[in-house]
Amino acid sequence: MKKFIGAFIGLLASIQVIACSCLPIDTLTQKEYEEAADIFIGKAIRVDTLLEQNVIAITFKVKKEIKGAETKEVIVTTPISSAACGLSISKGDVWYIFGSVKNGQLRANMCGRHKDLTKAPCGLFSKEKEAIKYEKIRYKENKASIKKELDLISTMKKG
Repeated sequence: MKKFIGAFIGLLASIQVIACSCLPIDTLTQKEYEEAADIFIGKAIRVDTLLEQNVIAITFKVKKEIKGAETKEVIVTTPISSAACGLSISKGDVWYIFGSVKNGQLRANMCGRHKDLTKAPCGLFSKEKEAIKYEKIRYKENKASIKKELDLISTMKKG
């Protein structure tokens, strides 16, 4: 029995786990900006799972158009699975999206410059006050990061 358990554990250890892995995101480059199809801040107003394409389609109401996103509503797709780097976006969430086009669809995934502007991690805090404090800090950090990126984009548009 011990041999069986040892062999089973060895087998499990040898199975390769496939998960989302992203490179660090550096300062925005002119090339990245030019290659981006749409850059905007929007609120998710509809979330649909498209099993046949293995994606989730999120309809955003555009709150601030930065590049592209010339309509009031934009559909962005992301892989269904977080293991495939899919974003977890719920109806009502507000996101900064830096989208690219793949197979005719505007895409976003965990490895991009996208930022969730609405959520603090659930269950991380026992006290509501701490959660609110954390959320405010996180929001300020995201806002500062996005402002820096928008300033850089503004410079790129002029040049």
